[in-house]
Amino acid sequence: LQLDEPTPICGDGVIDENEYCDDGNTADGDGCSSICTIECGDYCTWGTCYADGSCVPLPDGSLCDDGDPTTVNDEVRDGQCFGIPKDCGDKVVNSQTGECECPQGQTDCSGECVDCETDDNNCGACGNVCTNGNICNNGQCECPQGQTVCNGECVDTASDENNCGACGVSCPGEGYVCNNGQCEYVGITHYIDIADMEYQTLYLEISLKDTVVWTNNDDTKHSVTSNDSNFDSGTIYPNGDSWSWQFNSMGSFMYYCTFHTDMYAEIVVV
Repeated sequence: LQLDEPTPICGDGVIDENEYCDDGNTADGDGCSSICTIECGDYCTWGTCYADGSCVPLPDGSLCDDGDPTTVNDEVRDGQCFGIPKDCGDKVVNSQTGECECPQGQTDCSGECVDCETDDNNCGACGNVCTNGNICNNGQCECPQGQTVCNGECVDTASDENNCGACGVSCPGEGYVCNNGQCEYVGITHYIDIADMEYQTLYLEISLKDTVVWTNNDDTKHSVTSNDSNFDSGTIYPNGDSWSWQFNSMGSFMYYCTFHTDMYAEIVVV
């Protein structure tokens, strides 16, 4: 009588021929698979697991996925999967999606992260530009502190010559500045070629606080000396040299050149 070899049954708790394990069940994931081969588990995630439990890792440089959305270019190194942190520049990487996003409190405007509460080119919303001297404050375009809206523009009425002290108040013209909201005459500059005194008697009427600049435009030494010693330039030389004087008192001022006494002129300050 010949007896047949019993058929191996995986899951009966008996390790038969061609079985590497038998834990009495046919469930996977408990170290012994449903076909009674040894499961390698996590230590062989990036490799080939054989029935006897041996693991042959994938070659270094093999592509893999480490499951982390914040990394890129994942590859195997020493049997493990490693990725490079994603570079988002000025943005931050979303830990859930892996997408590059603007930091909290900022908005993506044409690929650039901006704070729409303070950005003059994206005030309150992308593309909303503050103009005419306005700045962005709390998402609204407004004049800087100390400035006033005059004809749609932000101006400082303490110093703006066209809106001095109030909108529409213009200073008279040349020589005037707006100082603390008041138009103030600070003078203009007059230019005299000293050599002209050789050919004509010069008479110049100017205003208080005006400045006169004398220039030597020839190769002869000159000077500008007043009769009553109000001013004395000393020698004005060489060609191109100049000297200036601001007149801060009213009156008539005669002056001459000490090197050419026949060269004289008069300045009247009114």
